[in-house]
Amino acid sequence: MRSTQPRDVPLVAKLEGVPGKEAEGAQATPVDPLPQREHSQTDFLGTLFHSLDEQGVRYCVLHGWEGLPEKLRGDLDLAVHPADRLKVPPVIRALRERGYRPVQCLDYALKSHRFDFVWLNASGMKSVAVDIVFQYVESHFMVASSEALVAGRGRQGNFWVAAPEIEFEYLLAKKSLKGNLPPHQADRLRHLARGLSRPEAESIAGKLFGQWGKERVVEACSSDGLPPLLPKLKRMLWLTALMREPLKQIRGLPAEALRLLKRWLQPVGHFLVILGPDGVGKSTVALRLTKEFQPVFRRYRVFHWRPNLIAPRKETGVPVTDPHAELPHGTLGSLVQLLVVVLDYWASYLLVIRPSLVRNGLVVFDRYFHDLLVDRSHYLYGGPL
Repeated sequence: MRSTQPRDVPLVAKLEGVPGKEAEGAQATPVDPLPQREHSQTDFLGTLFHSLDEQGVRYCVLHGWEGLPEKLRGDLDLAVHPADRLKVPPVIRALRERGYRPVQCLDYALKSHRFDFVWLNASGMKSVAVDIVFQYVESHFMVASSEALVAGRGRQGNFWVAAPEIEFEYLLAKKSLKGNLPPHQADRLRHLARGLSRPEAESIAGKLFGQWGKERVVEACSSDGLPPLLPKLKRMLWLTALMREPLKQIRGLPAEALRLLKRWLQPVGHFLVILGPDGVGKSTVALRLTKEFQPVFRRYRVFHWRPNLIAPRKETGVPVTDPHAELPHGTLGSLVQLLVVVLDYWASYLLVIRPSLVRNGLVVFDRYFHDLLVDRSHYLYGGPL
């Protein structure tokens, strides 16, 4: 099998290679060591929060912390003070030493990284995704710096959480830009809107959406009427930001273009090829891989032999029990067939496979072009080598 993504060292190097000043007044403090426990989500989160405190990292959980560390819905969103950036790699190493292996790092926005950690236990492979935000950028739109996000943070058990007004602003902006609002997050926004004073909640809504949304958005949050407004809220968020700070939004465009170029040149997805004779279980392995690694990758594609973008084969529905029984094609027919296959691989890689890898996809091939070199009669190839 072949993989396009190098392992552990580049994950940490993405953070270590960025210059930054040392944090002021955020020195690491001694923390009691964690007892060794069985690998689990609860132990992972406990190790993560323990290591962040041990390194003196100023961070906060931005939302969805109510059930932690026993219950985590989706990714764990952490805001980290930019001056503490170089203190994060030791945290990742501590998790790895504990048995939680970092297998994926996705720069999904400017100064924002998603780390996927996996581990094995008796029930199979488990995973947790941690989003580390040094500057909150969503849909190419800069919302807030992490200095603002960690300001006023409060202690909740053994971890830090964002201040209620910060969580309300962050969650409201994020859901507006994403365009979706799960029920549990709608409940949380309603709880936050009712917990803040009305003038404070309206001030936050006005900051994001202008005078148009000052009262309307707060009322919608309080009465579960926000989902129908989401398409318009995204437009108003953009418009308000461009009117208030046009240069701030424009300045980020070159950096965003560079990030997208790096994503294309160094895709974070995985491209796997499974080779072997008939009957050894290649298809079963391919399907199992997509099932086990589905939480780590945003999408997956499985191909058999070739992509079929050019001259797709017709499926007869009749299984081929003896692929070597037929006579091979003649020289000219074999060369034409070979040309179609090569063009299919080239075009599909540029138009289908590479874009999927750039978008953090898992691409698995059951057989590949190399199979033709090993077993020519299987493909009825009678041309020259």
